[in-house]
Amino acid sequence: MLHACGSGLGPTMRRTIQMLTVGLLFCLLVFPSERISGVDQYLEILVSRTLTLYPVEEQVVDREVLGRITYWIALRNYESVKIPVAELEIRTLYKPDLIRFHPSPSEMIQDQACFVFKWRFEQIGLTWKEECGLWLIIEEDVPFSFGADVTRIISPSIIVNEKNHLTCTVKVLPSGTLGGLWVAMRTPKSDAVTAKVTVTEPNPSRVMLIDDYWGWEWGWWTPNIAKNLPYTFKIELDALNRVYPSSVMYKPWVLAKQVEKLSRRGQTYSERGVSVQDDLLGMITWRVDGMHCWFWFFEDAREACFESVSTWPAGSNSAHNRLDTDRLTSHRFESSRTTERLSRALLDMHIRPIFDVTKISQMRVLEDEDMG
Repeated sequence: MLHACGSGLGPTMRRTIQMLTVGLLFCLLVFPSERISGVDQYLEILVSRTLTLYPVEEQVVDREVLGRITYWIALRNYESVKIPVAELEIRTLYKPDLIRFHPSPSEMIQDQACFVFKWRFEQIGLTWKEECGLWLIIEEDVPFSFGADVTRIISPSIIVNEKNHLTCTVKVLPSGTLGGLWVAMRTPKSDAVTAKVTVTEPNPSRVMLIDDYWGWEWGWWTPNIAKNLPYTFKIELDALNRVYPSSVMYKPWVLAKQVEKLSRRGQTYSERGVSVQDDLLGMITWRVDGMHCWFWFFEDAREACFESVSTWPAGSNSAHNRLDTDRLTSHRFESSRTTERLSRALLDMHIRPIFDVTKISQMRVLEDEDMG
């Protein structure tokens, strides 16, 4: 039963770990956690939830949509000594075959209508670098209100020459005020197209090399988003048609994430741990021996993920294109050397896995040897 809960991950997921781990590491931008008034030492619980829509058209309008849920559930230690053992329990109505975990639970039991999953973490360190936690995906579509109009515009979208100049523009019109907006673009290499970005507008908050396939990612973080105020982001790129004289339809990958203002938080003292209720997942409980001050907060985000397109002749769906589609499948996990390198790069820069916006201006990660 535990194998079905997340340990049996197929080989097709190996290249797409970035869409979960990197996507969440680099795209869920939130506000820095606030220090508890009058408390110097405490334990902090973070429940970070993202609702993701995968559009089939080039525009998303503000309405009720169907998407997937991803969680990052973490414990951070702001006390003076390491925590020997911390235990995490999730009690949910979701069946095990609808949930993917990383890491996998150490124990799973059924308690009447609920399923109970348990994890054990050891030696939790003294900084946010050493926080413990897990990724969780519910592989079932849920309805949610998207809250913005988002449009991806490619000009031209069909490449007819051997060398071409393209523009990818993303327009966002929020329906309400937001804590922040994160927009990212990638120009993955395909069998048909090699692309190089030449212009970015405005200047990106972060540039990061993902891997040989995805290439570089350009990202923009905008805090304090106003209602009904349009936001525009653009890249220009030179594209080499590698299957010329065939025509190619090529579209960069785009992510537009709306980060809600923090609204759910709390503080308590307990020697038995703390339980917090998520309205979709269920009851989340962290346990640490002894009396502790606990601080918890929730983060919510909604995002539209426009997948990259590379088809030739333009508009077709060849076997090569289907292979590219497999590599673009979102939200899967497995450990990979690339992801470990990216995670270490963030930690070396003292950037939280869940971004601290006070440090977002420092997030340009350019590795000279990779620029080649």
